[in-house]
Amino acid sequence: MGRALFPLLLLTVFLFLPQLTMAAENETLPPVTELATGTEPRIPGTGGLTAFHAYFSHNVEGLSRQIDSFFGANRVYEEGTGTYVQIRGFTTYGKGGELDTNGRVRARIGLPNLEEKVNLLLESEEPDPGAEGETLTTGNSLAKNLGDQSLATSLQYILEQRQFWDVRLQPGIKLHWPPDPFVRLRLRWLHPLSKTWLSRVTLTPGWYSSRGWDARLRYDLERSTGRNALFRASSTLYWKDDQPRNPEWSEVLFFAHPLSDRVQMAYEIGVVGDVQPKVEDNRYFASLRYRRNIYMDWVFFELQPQLGFSRTDDFKPNPSLVLTLEILFGKGYL
Repeated sequence: MGRALFPLLLLTVFLFLPQLTMAAENETLPPVTELATGTEPRIPGTGGLTAFHAYFSHNVEGLSRQIDSFFGANRVYEEGTGTYVQIRGFTTYGKGGELDTNGRVRARIGLPNLEEKVNLLLESEEPDPGAEGETLTTGNSLAKNLGDQSLATSLQYILEQRQFWDVRLQPGIKLHWPPDPFVRLRLRWLHPLSKTWLSRVTLTPGWYSSRGWDARLRYDLERSTGRNALFRASSTLYWKDDQPRNPEWSEVLFFAHPLSDRVQMAYEIGVVGDVQPKVEDNRYFASLRYRRNIYMDWVFFELQPQLGFSRTDDFKPNPSLVLTLEILFGKGYL
């Protein structure tokens, strides 16, 4: 299945590339700095203004979405609608000269005549957010080698989309043998504290035939610090059915600001740990992310030096460098 996956992903891209490229060419994309003038930010896959977007366009949520869309964060795509294709390639240089190449492809196809309530999703498998070596963090997470990944297809039903609530149901199946059906529910609740402070709660329970139940609970506290800069503190709890008494937790601090219309900088520090048999820290990490829009508003390059400290390695520093090339096709992807 691994060898057949990559050609299938490429076929998906070429099938939808013409319509996505035409949509992108017809869009006039605002730079990040336009947020300060009150312009509604373009979000990946969104087809127009909703009451939710209009309400928050001048406040911290508009800035948060603008920054997350520029960095290609998962949250933006999970809350979007419409059609897009995202292709990511990673190259990681580790301590001692180790070299690892990874990638991920995913596509969202908006189904016509359904009032943007149902989307067809096709994506290479996302890494287990609780697996050893993966970091519960914002922004990029490294996928496994494309040849080792399975392909998942699913339907996303938008059950509720209001000013403060967003509820989505996603039944699907992983396309390997034996097939692995799954279903996920995503609930997001916003609570604006002021024009500069915002809190967000996201709960994502899911069931997989291969491993049973899991759930992720995340709380974000965000603040606009001026000049299109954003501070975010994120607390995450990840629970798995096979370890019901030992969920994984993380605390992450994130700060991002623009250097120009096409360049953003982000800084991230965090800790990941376990709850049982006692609350314990397992990993610390820090990273710097330099991300540039390098071509036609849909090709991005990212340079990310990072430093990790793991309990399994006696918290010795483990430096690495991640280079990312990302291509986005879709309507209103920024």
